[in-house]
Amino acid sequence: MNLTPQQWLAIVVAICAFLSGGSAAAQMSDIIGPPLAHTVGSIFGLAAGIGSIILATVTSQKAQVTSVEAMPGVTKIVTNPQANTTLRALADSDAHPKVE
Repeated sequence: MNLTPQQWLAIVVAICAFLSGGSAAAQMSDIIGPPLAHTVGSIFGLAAGIGSIILATVTSQKAQVTSVEAMPGVTKIVTNPQANTTLRALADSDAHPKVE
């Protein structure tokens, strides 16, 4: 299975979010003790929040189209008159020759 960097980041964010609260906190308290479980949960909560911010940026429409453009086997991406300004800007840019 080939995962994109964005998918890996989403997996890491999901794991951090899981470990930061709910049933994971109770299980960590049993395993490592309440004080350390609280600290670990807080760290994972911060990591999940920061990772979510990064994920929101790297999964923008521009980032997605650029990722598809870089895939082997993609010869061109064709837009139509209904394309939004972000997609139109990519199509007009010389830096993105596969986007028309």
